[in-house]
Amino acid sequence: MSYGTVPAAPSPVPYVQQPKSWFSRNWKWFIPVVVLVPALLLVLFVGAIMSLVFGMIKSSEPYKHGMAVMMSDSQAIQSLGAPVKAGRLVSGNINTTDSSGDADLSKQFANYQEFFTFYLREHSDPRNRAMHAAGTVLGLCTLVVPFVIGHPWYALAWPLVAYGFAWTGHFLIEGNKPATFGHPWWSFISDFFMLWLMVTGKLASRTE
Repeated sequence: MSYGTVPAAPSPVPYVQQPKSWFSRNWKWFIPVVVLVPALLLVLFVGAIMSLVFGMIKSSEPYKHGMAVMMSDSQAIQSLGAPVKAGRLVSGNINTTDSSGDADLSKQFANYQEFFTFYLREHSDPRNRAMHAAGTVLGLCTLVVPFVIGHPWYALAWPLVAYGFAWTGHFLIEGNKPATFGHPWWSFISDFFMLWLMVTGKLASRTE
């Protein structure tokens, strides 16, 4: 018995590869640019503001008078060494009212160890140190985890997390001004150094 000609199987539809989206083709450079460019602009902005403020302080009469007195003061020379030179960074406040005013300028640090001793004094309250430790750890997590889970934009929140905890510890607990305002880079390093001392149990020997 004949059932006729068996029809040929249809030819397979050729696979057409879909073109990749722009983001799929460029994400390797796009994500770093999106994260680093705002960070760089923020650093440049903060640097410009700091340069402007320090320039205003150094050009003021109280600063010039104070430096002149210090350079000729025997106790200052004995303590700081000769010759007494002005540092690049200035920490303090200047207030003027009409023709009068007052200045509260902080001492410049000769090296990082001298600054870190001052830094530990400004973080003498254990609750403030705990706030700094929490801010440092959570800020680091906020910076790293977004890249792991595929949401790098969230990493931009790390300054709010890190400095939010730290400055809360200063203003509401310790009752003093963050060292970041006068020495931002050394203060940033010291946050991690103090955390390392806390974790390794060596902080007590540094604060005695």
